[in-house]
This record gives sequence, structure tokens and C-alpha cells, in this order.
Amino acid sequence: MTQDTQQRWTIDELLPGGPAALEGRIARLEGIAVRIEGMRPLLAPGIAPEDFARLLAALEEFARAAGELQGYGELWFSGDLRRQEAQAFLGRVEQAAADLGNRVLFFSLWWRALDDDSAARLMAGAGDVRYYLAKERL
Repeated sequence: MTQDTQQRWTIDELLPGGPAALEGRIARLEGIAVRIEGMRPLLAPGIAPEDFARLLAALEEFARAAGELQGYGELWFSGDLRRQEAQAFLGRVEQAAADLGNRVLFFSLWWRALDDDSAARLMAGAGDVRYYLAKERL
């Protein structure tokens, strides 16, 4: 394939709606953060396993949504470093992810400070995220 006929890679399928969908995606991320913040009063050594599972599911949803936005922004920007729109998109995504991430940081702080017996009880039913939880406590 010559340089003239070489196709550029595309990221269009990674974020339906593309850059125009950014504010809606950030609003979705905000909604997930609000849901997580609403579960904060549940954080106690005796938290019910089902409440803990709901909180973990929301945290995973948050991480996935933020990762999709950041991944799209980084790929778009790396595809054309001179494109101002891509740089602005990436900057907006990074700022939103940092701001919202700070709002849900309380879980990590609580988890690290939780006593070992309570943590072991909760990790026993954590399934696939058990490794993540154990690593967070290190």
C-alpha cells in the first residue's frame, strides 16, 4: 500500500456521537458520582454485603465511563497533535474526570482505613473485584 492510499485509523465507533456527545457523557459521569455520594452514609464496618456490592458496581461504572472518555480523547489527540479541537476535548475530559474522581475518592480512603476483619468479610463476597480491593488496601 502506498502512502497515498494508506487509510488512517478511525475512532468513530469508540464514542457514539463523538465529540458532540461530550457534555452528555460528562453529565452521565456526574450522575454516577452523585449516586456514589448518596451511598456514602452506608460506609461502616458493618455495611451489608448487598449495599457494598451496589457501591462497587457504581464505582466500576464510574471508572468505565471515565475511561471511555479519556481513552477517546487520548486517541483523538494522538492521531493529530495539531488539532485544537482534540486538545480541547482531552483537556475538558481530564478536568471533569479529576473533579468528579475527587468527589468519589472518599471510598478509597474509607476502604484503606477499614479494619482487617471487616475488609476480609466484604472481600469474601466481592467476586471479580476482590483483587482490586486487596490491592487498594496495600
